Amino acid sequence: MECNECGSRKFNIDSANEESSCARCGLVADDYTPEAIRPLKLVRTAGTNIEPNRFKSMTNEDKNLAKAFTILRRIESNLKLPAYLVDDSMIIYENLLDAGLIIGKSIDELMSGCVHIACKKANFPIDVISLAITIDKDKEAISKANKYIIKNTEEKVPLEQIEDKLTEIFIKFRLKARAAWYAMRVLKRLKKTNYLCGKNPCVISASILYLTSTIKNLGLTQEEISSVLNVRPRTLRWRYKEIKELVA
Repeated sequence: MECNECGSRKFNIDSANEESSCARCGLVADDYTPEAIRPLKLVRTAGTNIEPNRFKSMTNEDKNLAKAFTILRRIESNLKLPAYLVDDSMIIYENLLDAGLIIGKSIDELMSGCVHIACKKANFPIDVISLAITIDKDKEAISKANKYIIKNTEEKVPLEQIEDKLTEIFIKFRLKARAAWYAMRVLKRLKKTNYLCGKNPCVISASILYLTSTIKNLGLTQEEISSVLNVRPRTLRWRYKEIKELVA
């Protein structure tokens, strides 16, 4: 077997997650058949319950779904996800598989992205740090997976979440009607682009608030906004600069 990314023939075997990855670049192989499958009573794939001793006779697609569901069950257990979100996450992943969008991608990163998007769509609180710890990745990996899924599918995080967050901010900072109207205009212009896809509603709202403050001379500082809204100052500065360029 040869890595599709770098051509290496050396692979690390992860029996616990039933997958193999390139020892050089870390790419997860999609055609690895595990020699030892941990004793699951049932493995769900493509809506069907499959017994472990039939795993080796499954197609590569079914094996991939089985691995993905194993990861999803681990996330479900650690984050206490309700059953409907488990189903929604699996449906998003199955759609990715059907569209041929999982080849050469990390299964755990893609599944974490599916879970994150499912939670956001349902307005269910999700701890991204706990999600990252569960799959042993960093938050940036989950963010990258989110953007990949949103860019290549019809899955979208409702923009109403940003509008709701902005409304909360207007009340919290006691913004006058003219400033609030300007902030909503900025959001309306951003909606016409793809910039909001996969972005954190709180960070975007905080950045719009800071832009509004600078334009309307509200006197709100980055430090004040970051502290009140629990947003990292560096992230706020990045998003502020990006939004300022887009609406200029």
